[in-house]
Amino acid sequence: MPHYDTKLDTVEPQNGGTYVLNEGDALEKHNFEICADGQCRGFVETKHRKGYKEGLLLNEYNQMRIENIDPLAKNRESIGNVLVVFCAKPKDGHSVIVGWYKNATVYRHRPSYNGRAYNLCAQKEDCVLLPEHKRTFKAPRARMDGFGFGWSNLWYAPGEKCRDYVEKVFDYIDSYAP
Repeated sequence: MPHYDTKLDTVEPQNGGTYVLNEGDALEKHNFEICADGQCRGFVETKHRKGYKEGLLLNEYNQMRIENIDPLAKNRESIGNVLVVFCAKPKDGHSVIVGWYKNATVYRHRPSYNGRAYNLCAQKEDCVLLPEHKRTFKAPRARMDGFGFGWSNLWYAPGEKCRDYVEKVFDYIDSYAP
């Protein structure tokens, strides 16, 4: 999606898994929409225990495992000051970084804003969506790269195997100039 903002995008979400394939929609389409209070409220799918439609009706979905970000967050509902990196797979090619939130709050359970679920938020000044022509920094996929995103489109980047990649991402974000 060019803008991840329903006020600006005219294209439907794509390449986001079974739900997007079946429904032609995704809450991720709001990830860089600036809300009335100056925040971006993003969403990443954590899957539903009983399948998407039944899980949505019953409000039963897998929680965000924020203790994978910080083990001290095991009994907390949210964690702040997180760098969230958004990745997507274009029509053709490898998954790439499309943007990020600095100083984000990540929620274990999905709050709602104007009837829309989200699990990430940050002030608009801390949110960067790359222009489409700059979306070239590859995001690893476990089956192709030996580490990275697996079946889920949520990856916490743990362990030694991905340490060099994570450092390169930090350097890329720190040096980014629009």
